[in-house]
Amino acid sequence: MFQRAMFSCCGLGNDSLAGGLGNDSLAGGEGNDYLNDGESNFYSAVPEGNDTLDGGLGDDYLAGGLGNDTLDGGLGKDTLFGYEGNDILIGGAGADRFDFFDPIQEINRITDFSVVDDTITILSSGFGFSASVANRVLAQSAFHLGIGATDADDRFIYNSVNGSLFFDADGLGGVNQIQIAILSTGLAMTNLDIFIVHS
Repeated sequence: MFQRAMFSCCGLGNDSLAGGLGNDSLAGGEGNDYLNDGESNFYSAVPEGNDTLDGGLGDDYLAGGLGNDTLDGGLGKDTLFGYEGNDILIGGAGADRFDFFDPIQEINRITDFSVVDDTITILSSGFGFSASVANRVLAQSAFHLGIGATDADDRFIYNSVNGSLFFDADGLGGVNQIQIAILSTGLAMTNLDIFIVHS
């Protein structure tokens, strides 16, 4: 059965939107919004407010806004981007992608990151990487497991004790490392879990 796509956009209030079975695009506007999709592929963006986005069953793109948002991909291969605010990102089942455009988006909590299925994707220009290293996984030398960088090559540091993921611009201590995410503790995380895309 063919299902029509749905687009819905709300304004300044606290809104509740449900997409249904089609391929939907929902935009909450201002206010604290709840967006829920059914069985379709879902695109949603919420610019303001503390919002909740629930992707449902499809392969969804969920983007938060300026508030402290909760993004739940549900089933499917979902892409989640928290943007500003201290956001909660839940990939759900499937191979999910968590996007970071720069290291100053505030700290996002990824509740269910899987080193088997999921990927953290970073924008090359936002994190100071050249185009020559884009569209590939992070170099092994640029990833470190511990509490801080140990040499000039280290860029991403995962603390398996408390789940913190940091970015270090120089690895030398000249610039303080910045926490970008909180993951589960004890993950067998490596450089292969981080992918660089060209801006």
